[in-house]
Amino acid sequence: MLDLSGKVALVTGASRGIGLATAEVLAAAGAAVVLAARSGATLQKHAENIRGQGGRALAVPCDVSAFDDMASAIAQTLEAFGGLDILVNNAGVIDPIARIADSDPTDWGKAVDINVKGVYHGLRAAI
Repeated sequence: MLDLSGKVALVTGASRGIGLATAEVLAAAGAAVVLAARSGATLQKHAENIRGQGGRALAVPCDVSAFDDMASAIAQTLEAFGGLDILVNNAGVIDPIARIADSDPTDWGKAVDINVKGVYHGLRAAI
């Protein structure tokens, strides 16, 4: 089994799906985990579940498309756990799925802000 005792991980998109499962696996391996996503109440519930199983977890509401949110999430991680060893840039959206002629430029821009700029924001804030 993987031993991540003493490590700190931040996972974006951690309110459900792959992000939540990743945070749970990291916590089970001993890492302190920061669950980051837009849905604060859901995150808090998941962080409480991890803590209830003996793990260390912090819920941080965060929109990866906003650099200031990611910078704040990193700052809260450092304050709570004293470092950052693992960044899982998982947050993403699949919509809009449409033919280009039928697509909405505003919706497409939001997808780029999350899926592309969000990864950059996470990396830049962590560095």
